[in-house]
Amino acid sequence: HAIAIDVQRVQSKGGIVALLVEDHTNPIINAKIVFRGGSALDPENLEGLTSMVSSLLDEGAATLDSQSFQQRIKDLAMSLSFSASREVFGINLTTLTRNSEEAFSLLNLSLSQPRFDEEPVARIRSQTHAHLRQISEDPSAIAGQALFKILFDNHAYSRLGHGTPKSIDAITSDTMHRFVQRRFAKDNMVIGIVGDINAETLAELLDKTFSFLPDNAMPWALPEV
Repeated sequence: HAIAIDVQRVQSKGGIVALLVEDHTNPIINAKIVFRGGSALDPENLEGLTSMVSSLLDEGAATLDSQSFQQRIKDLAMSLSFSASREVFGINLTTLTRNSEEAFSLLNLSLSQPRFDEEPVARIRSQTHAHLRQISEDPSAIAGQALFKILFDNHAYSRLGHGTPKSIDAITSDTMHRFVQRRFAKDNMVIGIVGDINAETLAELLDKTFSFLPDNAMPWALPEV
């Protein structure tokens, strides 16, 4: 049988829109948030910036350092992950319904007050260098990069989303703070929610979590390929 899925368009008092599929089978809520504009927007000489930010947003925010932030995620039995592709910056959040207020509060902190402390930045930079060394010796990665260069020539798609050793070293805490301020906004955000929550509760949660965001992000449209 084809199952009809009822997708509701929920708009908060603050004008934030989400698509909601209510499912009260289990006391779990899953949220997928994307911001339009991914690693293809990384400035020249700062390739890998989007990827670095995605690796560091769960490494401390506001008064919580990296360890405290990660411990809070464990205590709440939730998952929170960030990802970067050429086109979008993605966020996945899964939480028990009873912990949803605090889970979304942690997401809010990670976007509104990320720390980018010296220790986690150095650790992620080191991990990225190791990854770059690994793929520099991987035949399929080398071939893939060569193919993208041939297909897309000087278009942003031809550049390395994970950066180069030089560009990774050029990324600072300040650079990443500027990224967060310029790339996360209401006009380039798309939200999908599935699970044990109704429209009214979600609307309130949307405002609490995202109302701090600026109205407009930096332009994310890329030249036609």
